[in-house]
Amino acid sequence: MPVTAKGRRFPVEMTAVAWMDLLGYGSMLSESHFDPTHPNSIRAISRLERFQSEVADLANSYFKALIVNDGVAFVRQLSPRTISVTYDFLSRSFDAFNAINRIEAESGYPGARMIVAAGPRMRIEGTTRYSESHLESLIERLESGTIPPKQAMREAFSAMHVTGSVPELQANFAFTRAYLADQAGTAGGFEGANLFVDRVIFDDELPPWVLSAGLVRMTSHGIDAEFLKLRDLDLAMGGRMKQLGIRAADDIATALSIDYM
Repeated sequence: MPVTAKGRRFPVEMTAVAWMDLLGYGSMLSESHFDPTHPNSIRAISRLERFQSEVADLANSYFKALIVNDGVAFVRQLSPRTISVTYDFLSRSFDAFNAINRIEAESGYPGARMIVAAGPRMRIEGTTRYSESHLESLIERLESGTIPPKQAMREAFSAMHVTGSVPELQANFAFTRAYLADQAGTAGGFEGANLFVDRVIFDDELPPWVLSAGLVRMTSHGIDAEFLKLRDLDLAMGGRMKQLGIRAADDIATALSIDYM
């Protein structure tokens, strides 16, 4: 467990992150000179709305999502010994990538690029904050009998917070790894509406259920990594092989030379 200069220890866990964003979305807005009434802007917002709606439908407790305008980060904590968790995340990411790109193709848009990466996350205190005045009002109304318990529960559940985040993405090096690869773009070898997967999540010998279209080497921003340009996943074969060939958290940490226990 890492120790800071002041001696504070931060718990560390291994995570997987899939960062995906829409290609050409910013160009649609710039071509309209950021006029929200321009036809290009209206098309861009309709495209964004459909993207965000589909992403929200894909998210669940095993595949949490942080939507940021035309991008989304899916995240999951990996198991130290069970490879099925890593496999499940990759499978869900693959399905999400294909679902979004089917929708994009139907509307004639350029699609979305996804980068899947693995790495450590330092667990720090959360930053989600709720309105104290709303909370006090809710308690007062409940205690006075102004509202029934069921209504209070619904109101509390839907209460807007004044700050918010997905805790799993805070101090998350996998997220940074994926985001920087995406930012490298075509010039860095991460071109077009493709799915790129951090090579470190697989064994040294690539399993036969993973179909590769080549490797992209990233050596910038302190990162020296290879990303697999994924052509396809044979999930049926992967299931029959009991996910053989993919790594659990401990083996990923070892491959990254990280001592996180």
